[in-house]
Amino acid sequence: MTSPALCRLPSSASISDICIAMKRDGAVIVEDMIPDDTMTRLLKDIGPLIELEPFGSPEFTGIRTRRCGGLLGKTAHAADLLTHPLFIGAAEQLLSKEQPYIWWNDTVAHMLYAKIQLSVTQAIQIMPGEKAQPLHRDDGVHHRRHPGPETQVQIMYAAPNSRKTMAALA
Repeated sequence: MTSPALCRLPSSASISDICIAMKRDGAVIVEDMIPDDTMTRLLKDIGPLIELEPFGSPEFTGIRTRRCGGLLGKTAHAADLLTHPLFIGAAEQLLSKEQPYIWWNDTVAHMLYAKIQLSVTQAIQIMPGEKAQPLHRDDGVHHRRHPGPETQVQIMYAAPNSRKTMAALA
C-alpha cells in the first residue's frame, strides 16, 4: 500500500492555490521557493553551529538528530525564509480572522483581528539511520484541543545535498 503524495506546486503558485491544498491535504510542497544562493548562505552561517549541538533523545527528538534554534539571532538569511510572500500570505489567509472577544456572561465585548506572529525558528539536521519521529501536533503550545481552530502555519525548508530546494507548508 502506498501513501498518498502531497500536492506539489511551483513557486509561481498563487497564495489561494497554496491555501486550498493546505486545507484539503494538511500540507503542500512548493518547489524552488527559495533561491539556491540564499539557502547556501544560510547553511554556511548555521552549518558550523548545528555541528556543535548535541544529539536529541531516543524518546522523541532522535538520537541521530541535532536542532539549532534562534535562527534570526544567528544568521540574517533566516529573514529571507521567514518573510517569503507565499509563506506570509498563506499564514495570513489561514490564520488572520476576526473573532469575537467574550468578556462577561457570553457577551461579545468587541471583535478581535488576530495577526500572525513568529513562534519558533529551528534548523534540524537528521543524520542517516535516524528513526521517524512519532506522529504529533506542534500546536499543543497554544493549549488547543482538536478538533478546533487552526493556530499555526509551519514552513519547513528542505536543504538537501542537491541543487533543488523546496518548502513544505503545513
